[in-house]
Parts: sequence; C-alpha cells; structure tokens
Amino acid sequence: MSGVKSAEWHIDDHMLHLIINEEKCSLLDVKKAIAKVGHDTDEVRASDADYEKLHHCCLYERK
Repeated sequence: MSGVKSAEWHIDDHMLHLIINEEKCSLLDVKKAIAKVGHDTDEVRASDADYEKLHHCCLYERK
C-alpha cells in the first residue's frame, strides 16, 4: 500500500516489521489492510469472510 516502504514477516517472533511513511499512511491504515486480506491484528479483526479466504496453510487459531 502507498506509504509502506518495507514489510517483513518474521516467523521466529510472529511479528511484521514495517518501515512506513506516516505522512502517506497510518499504522491503523496498515492494520486495516492486513485485516482485509484475512489476518487479525491487535486492533483490527478480519471479517470471517476475509479470514475464510486464506489458504488452508495460513489458517490460525483465532482468539
């Protein structure tokens, strides 16, 4: 998305490491985009419909 310079998923700590330009997007915008593709974040939960579109290998236990 516009404003994200770098995004790396670290499997060891299950964290997404980002470099963003906060003049172009906010952290909340990024979290909403992540939820839109089916992944929950600490602030934004993906809709059930978006979660169910994930490939079976990417499904996880939701809280």
